[in-house]
Amino acid sequence: MFSAIRNAAKFANYADDRESLFQFFLDKVRSNLHLILCHSPVGSTFRIRGRKFPALISCMVLDVFHPWPRDALIDVAERFMVVLEKNIPNEEVLANIAQHSAEVHVSVYKANRRYLEEERRVNSTTPKSFLELISFYVRMLTDKQSSVEWNVSRLERGLAIMHDVQEGVADLKKDLQVTLQQVDEKKISTEELIKQVTVASGAAAVEREAARQEQSKCEALAAEAQRMKTEADNELEEALPAMEKAKAAVDCLDKASITELKTFGKPAQECIDVVAACGFLLRQEKRKLGWKECQLMMKSPQQFIDDVKNFDAEHIPEQVLANTEPLIGNLNFESMKSKSLAAAHLTNWVVNIVTYNKIYTKVAPLIEKVKVAQETTENAKLQLREVEKRVEAVEAECAQLDNQLNDAINDKEAMERQAASCVQKLNTAQRLVSGLADENERWANTVVDLRQLSLRLIGNCMLASAFVGYASPFSARLRQDLWQNVWTADLKQREIPMTNNIDPLTVLATDADVAGWMNEGLPADRVSVENASVVTSCSRWPLLVDPQQQGTRWIKQRIGEELTVIQLSTPKWLDKVVSCVQTGSQLLIEGLADEIDAVLEPLLSRAVIKRGVGPMFLKLGPDEIEYDSKFQLYLQSKLVNPHFRPEVSAQCTVVNFIVTPEGLEEQILALVVNCEKPQLEEEKQILVRRQNEFKVVLSRLEDELLSQLSAADPATILDNLPLIEGLEKTKETSREIALQVAEAEKTEAEINHSRELYRPVAAEGSMLFFLVVELSTVQHMYQYSLDAFNTFLQKAIDRTQESEDVKERTERLIASIRITIFRWVNRGLFEDHKLIFCCMLSFRLLQLRQLEEYVPAHFSFLLRGPSVPHLAENPLSDWLPDKSWAMVLKLVELEGFENFAQNMERDAPNR
Repeated sequence: MFSAIRNAAKFANYADDRESLFQFFLDKVRSNLHLILCHSPVGSTFRIRGRKFPALISCMVLDVFHPWPRDALIDVAERFMVVLEKNIPNEEVLANIAQHSAEVHVSVYKANRRYLEEERRVNSTTPKSFLELISFYVRMLTDKQSSVEWNVSRLERGLAIMHDVQEGVADLKKDLQVTLQQVDEKKISTEELIKQVTVASGAAAVEREAARQEQSKCEALAAEAQRMKTEADNELEEALPAMEKAKAAVDCLDKASITELKTFGKPAQECIDVVAACGFLLRQEKRKLGWKECQLMMKSPQQFIDDVKNFDAEHIPEQVLANTEPLIGNLNFESMKSKSLAAAHLTNWVVNIVTYNKIYTKVAPLIEKVKVAQETTENAKLQLREVEKRVEAVEAECAQLDNQLNDAINDKEAMERQAASCVQKLNTAQRLVSGLADENERWANTVVDLRQLSLRLIGNCMLASAFVGYASPFSARLRQDLWQNVWTADLKQREIPMTNNIDPLTVLATDADVAGWMNEGLPADRVSVENASVVTSCSRWPLLVDPQQQGTRWIKQRIGEELTVIQLSTPKWLDKVVSCVQTGSQLLIEGLADEIDAVLEPLLSRAVIKRGVGPMFLKLGPDEIEYDSKFQLYLQSKLVNPHFRPEVSAQCTVVNFIVTPEGLEEQILALVVNCEKPQLEEEKQILVRRQNEFKVVLSRLEDELLSQLSAADPATILDNLPLIEGLEKTKETSREIALQVAEAEKTEAEINHSRELYRPVAAEGSMLFFLVVELSTVQHMYQYSLDAFNTFLQKAIDRTQESEDVKERTERLIASIRITIFRWVNRGLFEDHKLIFCCMLSFRLLQLRQLEEYVPAHFSFLLRGPSVPHLAENPLSDWLPDKSWAMVLKLVELEGFENFAQNMERDAPNR
């Protein structure tokens, strides 16, 4: 640090030592450091800190930020609403919207004061709430107008398709007449072709029969030739081994071995016999050769070998065989091999050649027969080919006629299909036109309404945005007064386009949405439905003031197992919060107090950090964690009258989910009927659930019907039979459900008539609960939960004496519930407060006219104790104070007490 400031210190004439440099640093800090502290004006924190640290007051400049004036609000609204120039083309209307938003914000200040005065509840409104109002309005108006444009586009497309279909019906009828005439012509030409094909087919059948007979004859001859050939081949197979052995023996002969044999002077007799046998075979000698003649025959060894190889073994004269066989009768290869190898091979050849010839001679006649049979077969095949050619010619002619006939039939069938298609298209068009006739008219009216709605959304969305941004913390009476008497009146006064008698609830939710919420466990009263619409629409985290936990139960049932529920007393609750933020889960934090843990501040304010195009981060606790945009947070406080800091009200949308008398009365009625007539209540619950489901299904079916029709191709819609059938099925389902809805409404009316007999009991229970809740104004420790109240309510019902008469049973239930609740509550009160509770109960019963005749003026006199302003003289001053006498004189102004003062003066005791 000293190195960094040394040059600057020298330039400012400070010495170059540690003390001087540090002093230079302190002087710089004093002259340049600016510290800004921000304190909320709400509560006693700033006042207490000012007493503890006087320097906060004496050493600092106080700058108090007052609420934004109306002009500032208008300027801010005009600046942020510039983006709506395309949505609100009229500049005057846009300026009026900015002025109205400022009026909404100012009116909430007044409503906050009234809320505090009348109900002793605190609600804070900050400029951030105003900015959220503008942002929410811009987004809602843009989305709603885009949705309207999209719906108009779908409806117009559906109407255009319906118009085209209606116009196409007449054209389809004309096309059908032309097509049917062409079909008749095609039928006549096709019948003529059928006659020609029949004649040609008969001629072809005759030729085919002749060919078949010729083919059978040929096949018989071929089979016989094949049999003979097979027999000859089998015989020849016996001779082939002998021929192969003879060839093998010849192959073993060579010039050297023949030369060796030839050189023998006196060979063995067997060698002479073998060579002599060769002479008979090769030269067909008439006599047996001597050895000299044998040597002369083998003069040329190669020529001798060639003669042996080329010998015709198939044609040997019988005389030659007769001369040869005696010479080789006892000769064999093994015995001759020791005398001469050449003689041995010649022996092998001579023996096998003779054997082969004998077999061949036997088979030769059979081979000749085979040859004759094959020639006969070939001649038959030639004749068969001639016949087949004639058949082919006839069949070609038939095929040509068949092709012509097939073409004619195809043309006829094509025309019939075209006619059937025209009929189907005509039927489909009529089905489509008649089936969607109601929708066609209704959609046309809807298009007109939507075009007008696009303009009226300017005011509708402004009213709904104000309701979401400001109305939810208030009670039902203040809510209605704000949006109905203040905001709606201002919109009309400024001539901002809006729907007559618009209800913000209809802008925020459809009937199908409300029905779905009720099936999820939401109470059916209006305040609960308003709260649900705010919870599902608000851009800030919803903070439910829910001491009876009705809203909490609805959220748990709505989200199911995907919801993570924690309390700030849960071990390692922060780890669960981090996990939900990182994974994009849904988180419910229950049981919050007035002050919320500061570690949740970045999460409540959505202080998200985005670096480039990467993921978003959030600093939660000491670490930065990745923030998933799908994360959803729900907050809940069980406090009956919480006092949140303004910062919390700015960061969250506070929703007053405290049970209303009407809602509680319906719940108690269900409880009583469930005890008295369980089957009736079960039927009621099933019926309500079914009706809610019907609303959801009807909305979905209508949307599907329009989506399918608008998405269809106009050119092919009449060919798209599955689409038409789907539209008809959807329409039929809608009709069935509509009938079921009407029937269910009748049944519900009957069930409600039976349930209404127990309405006085439910009214009594609702009155008692809210009377008990009011005890907290007497003493803060008197806190009673709805669950505990219901427990004692159930006990009272169980203890009530049975009765067949419903009216008598109802009276007994009311008496039992009243005394049971009174004893339960009275047991826990201080003695000083028991009389107060008795008076509260008595006065409430008087107001409900359940005790005696109720006169509002008498009750008002009892509560306020008015007196005459100027008292002349008190004739009873001896024992009656002047103030009491003034009240007596005021009392005589009431009906029935005209002579009360005179009677008191006349009848007063003499002392």
